[in-house]
Amino acid sequence: MSWRVAVIGSGQWARVHLAALSNSPLVSGVVLAGRNPASLQRLAAEFAIVQRTTTTLSEVWDDDGVAVVDIVLPHHLHAQTALAALEAGKHVVCEKPGATKIEDLDRAVAAAESHGRRLLIVMNQLYDPVNHQIRQLVDEGELGRVFLVVETGFSRHDQFYRDPHTWRTRREQAGGGVLIDGGYHMIYKHLYWLGGLGRPQWVIADAAQLAVDPQGKTIAEQGEDFVCFTVGYDGPLRIASSHAWTLAADPARAHQNFLAGTEATLDVSGDEQPVLQLRRPGQREVVQPLGAAMTRTQRMEACLLDYVDALYHDRPPQYGSYEISHQTLQIILAVYESARTGQRVELLPRRV
Repeated sequence: MSWRVAVIGSGQWARVHLAALSNSPLVSGVVLAGRNPASLQRLAAEFAIVQRTTTTLSEVWDDDGVAVVDIVLPHHLHAQTALAALEAGKHVVCEKPGATKIEDLDRAVAAAESHGRRLLIVMNQLYDPVNHQIRQLVDEGELGRVFLVVETGFSRHDQFYRDPHTWRTRREQAGGGVLIDGGYHMIYKHLYWLGGLGRPQWVIADAAQLAVDPQGKTIAEQGEDFVCFTVGYDGPLRIASSHAWTLAADPARAHQNFLAGTEATLDVSGDEQPVLQLRRPGQREVVQPLGAAMTRTQRMEACLLDYVDALYHDRPPQYGSYEISHQTLQIILAVYESARTGQRVELLPRRV
C-alpha cells in the first residue's frame, strides 16, 4: 500500500519536491495544485508521478485518497494552508518557514495535535552528513568547550533581493528579507550543532536595506538585504552572524563558517560543497580533514523521503523537530525586533 500526496505550489521549488517524491516507493501519485494552470501543466508533463492538477484547494481537502499535503508556497501562505490541510485530516509537510508569526506556527502545531496528524517543517540541511559530523564532534568534546560559532555570507543574489517584483523581497509575503529566507537554514543548522549545550537566551541585532535601491533609498515594501546579529546562550557561548546578499559581485571568499572551542577550531570551509577541517593549537596544518557535503538536491531528497517514511510508519523524522522550528522562527523575529528597537530581545521558552 502507498499514499497519494498533494503538492501545493507550482514554482521552482515545487519541481525539486516533485523530483524527490518521484523516488519514494511510498508515494503512488501526486495531485498538483496551484493558481497558475500553465505552470501546473508544464510540471505535469515533466513528472509522470503527477496524476492530475487542480486550481481549487477544496478538491484536495475533499479527496480522501490524499494522505499528505506538501506545501511549496510563498511564506505568508504556509500557516493558513497547513491549518486548512490539518483540519481536513491530512498530514502536512511544509517548506520553511512554517509561518511568519510565532502564534500562527503554534496554532498549526496545536491543530496537528488536536486532529491526530503531523506537521513537519522542511529542514533539509540537517540531512547532510557534514552536519551530523559537526554535532558529533561537539558532543564528544573534540573541540573542548565550544564558546563561539561564526557564520558570514556576502554574495551576489540580485535576481532575488534587488527584484521588487518577486515575492521574496516583499515583507507582506516573505515576512522579511534575507534572514527569513535563506538565513532560516543557517539558524536551525546552528541550533542543531549546539543542541546539547543549552538553550539560546537572547538576541541583539541590526537589519537594514543597504543595496536594494541604486540611489540608497529605503523601500518600505521590501525586506532587509543586510543582517548582523548575536545569539547569546545561558553560558559563555555565542553565535555571531553577518550577511549581505546584494553585492555587485561575489568576493573572493563569500562564505566563512567556523566553530571555536578551547581545544580546537572546526572550520566549515567552502560554499556549496563545504569540507570540515579540524585545527588544533600549535599546528599550522589541518590535523583531521573530514567529509564533504551533499548537494542541495541530495539534501532535499533525503529530507522529503524520510518525512514521507516517518509519516507512513508513524515515527519521528530522523532530524528536525517542532522545538527547532519554533526556536528558529523565534530568533528570526527577535532579530527583526532588536533591529527595530535597538534593544536586546529575550527568547522565552516555548509554551507546551
